[in-house]
Amino acid sequence: MDFYKEKLSRKWGGWSIAVVCFSLTYGHAYAQPLTLDTALNLAEQYSPTLRANSAQIEGAENVVSASGILPNPKLFVGLDNYPVSGDAAWSVTREGMTMQKIGVMQDFPNRAKRQAEVDLAKAELGSANAQTEILRIELRQKVASAWLKRFYLERKLALYDELFSENRLLSQITQTQVISGRTIIADALDRLRIKNRG
Repeated sequence: MDFYKEKLSRKWGGWSIAVVCFSLTYGHAYAQPLTLDTALNLAEQYSPTLRANSAQIEGAENVVSASGILPNPKLFVGLDNYPVSGDAAWSVTREGMTMQKIGVMQDFPNRAKRQAEVDLAKAELGSANAQTEILRIELRQKVASAWLKRFYLERKLALYDELFSENRLLSQITQTQVISGRTIIADALDRLRIKNRG
């Protein structure tokens, strides 16, 4: 069993195996076959990569909405020429050169710079959207490939089961004919050889 798991993980990759296992579980739980469309929709719905990328898109949208606006105003408070020694030490009023300041500052960046910031944020958002679409397409390709492999393996197993049941029936008929004396053993063996070649 471990041999097959190792071989499958090398050949199909982690996503395909997860999707096939999920589809087998899902198919048996609801007693209906898992269609390709359902498998694709489930893979998109539960993909951690797409979820992470949608968070990246949300972050890029927030950057777009915050770009291009003026920076927040700054409040400042200060003392200049504050004496720390002498007769006027630690006094704001005894020294004539001591100045107290309080105010609000506002930066006004260049309009072109702010527009460039907006354009850059929109380009990053477009890039994140394109990356999401690429990831979605890659995921759909992997899931479709895994689903088709599973589908054709199931068909192959069904055909083998049908072939084996026909061979068992032919073997029983041949044994019955030999026992009843309707045919000789050499003719029965020839028929079995011909049937096994086809």
